[in-house]
Amino acid sequence: MKNTKGLAPLIAISTILLALSVGSFFLTPDRAFSENENRYLQLTPKLSWDNILSGKFMKDTENYTSDQIIFRDFWTASRSVLQRAEGKEDITGIVYEHWHYRYVGTKVSMAMKDTGLTLEEYVGAA
Repeated sequence: MKNTKGLAPLIAISTILLALSVGSFFLTPDRAFSENENRYLQLTPKLSWDNILSGKFMKDTENYTSDQIIFRDFWTASRSVLQRAEGKEDITGIVYEHWHYRYVGTKVSMAMKDTGLTLEEYVGAA
């Protein structure tokens, strides 16, 4: 029989983190505007047959979950700090400032992560 003794704490911690993440959508108020990114954030999507059939509901839900994630300002600031630490500011041509954030969406974000490119590199390569 395999030793599953070390697996129980990992499952417990994962369950707690998942519960906190899902709970944050119900416990924290939606923000309409992000001052750090200087853009409007996706609010709770409207549930209707037209939106479901057209696919708009799922697209809006995806945007909502990424826009209203708990500690969003922390995550976007961390991204900028890590990019600066990697020496990417010479590629972007923009010296780091705490208000410099860009939202590229899930699809482009995953492609940039997989290739390790900045937005400028990705746009030039695409």
